[in-house]
Amino acid sequence: MAAITSVIKVSDEDLRQLFPGDADPLTTLRTLAPQADILLTLGADGMEWLTAAHGGQDDARITQPAFTVPVADTVGCGDAAMGAWLASQLQSPGAPVQAHLRQAAAAAALTATRAGAFAGTQAEIDALLQAHAASPA
Repeated sequence: MAAITSVIKVSDEDLRQLFPGDADPLTTLRTLAPQADILLTLGADGMEWLTAAHGGQDDARITQPAFTVPVADTVGCGDAAMGAWLASQLQSPGAPVQAHLRQAAAAAALTATRAGAFAGTQAEIDALLQAHAASPA
């Protein structure tokens, strides 16, 4: 499946489980899916967007730090991030990658503030982003 997809969402924990004992599981995934863009979530360390390499160049990486919030439960944060990423792409297809990453990070942060896998609404995501507008994270 990795060889035919154009986008992969994976967490650092997923990589360790997919490739146990692999010293560099991200490179292994990239070898299996050189054509795919990758949304890599890193828990409290935020996330990265890796644009597929072309013409022998290395991946372009764009990082997004996690928003600092009181954490109740991290279940569902990755799903919320991916859902918000997709929603942002659909709502604002011409926006820069960083805007989509901020939406994804805000959704993940809101999910972490609640027990259980409950994603925030778009209004809540917008409010969190507004509250952090002066801050990069």
